[in-house]
Amino acid sequence: AILDAWTSLYASGIDADVDTLTGWMRAVSLCAPRTRGGQALLIGESDPVLAQSLTLWNSPMLARAELEDRTQTGLPPIFAAACVWGRRDAVTTALRRIGALEDGDMASIDTVAGAMPSVLGPVPIPQPRTIDMRELEVTADRVKAIVRVPQGRRWELASRLRSASARHMASREPGELRFQMDPKERI
Repeated sequence: AILDAWTSLYASGIDADVDTLTGWMRAVSLCAPRTRGGQALLIGESDPVLAQSLTLWNSPMLARAELEDRTQTGLPPIFAAACVWGRRDAVTTALRRIGALEDGDMASIDTVAGAMPSVLGPVPIPQPRTIDMRELEVTADRVKAIVRVPQGRRWELASRLRSASARHMASREPGELRFQMDPKERI
């Protein structure tokens, strides 16, 4: 099997390295055994821990490195996370209502690197490639933000987001507002 190591550098998402190693291990497992001439070649540049995990067939090595990185950066599974997305003003209002902005009680988290803001973003969401002109205005100012809290406050975050979303819908405030807890694809 010939594996393209460069793909690991361009993968996106919080579990990109884990997903890459899983794919590589699946491909290698389909090869003939070495005793019958089977080989796997990893060609290109990759994260050294990722390549070594494949070479030694030791996925816990990558898991330990990922856990250490996430401990330092305040990402799941060390902290609970929710992705909030929609129209910019709706997202900002929701973040303020749940206490994740300014001096709210969910505005910061304590990590090994010290206190840091609990909110990552908001950042613009790219417009869909297949867009109708009627939808252009609706998708023009969409953003997403990630809210992080200690695992012990996960249910509180979910409850506050559910309340903020319900209030947004009940008061018929304009614009899209959605959220997802533990968003693997959105981080």
